[in-house]
Amino acid sequence: MLLLGGGAGTGKSTVAAALAARSGARRLELDDVWQAMLAAAPAGSPERDVLDVDGMLRARGRGPDEQLARHVAASGLVCARLGAVVGDVLAEDDRDLVVDGAWLLPSAVAGLVERGAPAGARVRAVVVHEPDDEALAGAMSVRRGGARVEAWHADSARLAAAYGAWVAAEARECGVPVVAARPWATAPDRVLSAGCQTPAPP
Repeated sequence: MLLLGGGAGTGKSTVAAALAARSGARRLELDDVWQAMLAAAPAGSPERDVLDVDGMLRARGRGPDEQLARHVAASGLVCARLGAVVGDVLAEDDRDLVVDGAWLLPSAVAGLVERGAPAGARVRAVVVHEPDDEALAGAMSVRRGGARVEAWHADSARLAAAYGAWVAAEARECGVPVVAARPWATAPDRVLSAGCQTPAPP
């Protein structure tokens, strides 16, 4: 199992799709888990308030530090479900699994690597990072396609850069490999190589 994290706009989903197609692995997108959790959380509940990162950005009432703290907290809630979700997926189909999403916290990923995943899967983890804020903002703009640019999009790009840097720093502290997002063409091979260097669980 490969766990692929990093901030928004780093190309990790593209890498995950390429690696899954190459190996015949299944793919689990943590955006789907986050969206399901957000939809299930009652309106006005503390959990929904934390998970609704996009709503926070649209409201534009919070500073950069608070936005970052909220994103980290939301990721923590998603990661708290990670073991159970992965276990359910592997119980249905024991093929290799590629898990990707900005919601992956390196500390949670490192814990799975140390313990081994549910069903005894061999776990590898990599974080993809884009250190150039302008390149990241450009990538996020491309992702929106022809959608109308809104005021909160600038906050979203700034948060993606800040969160991506935070995740990369924590990854290094936790011993999770960090791979540069560019060049895009070689990213899948570089991620795969870095994943092979992740310490195996005892």
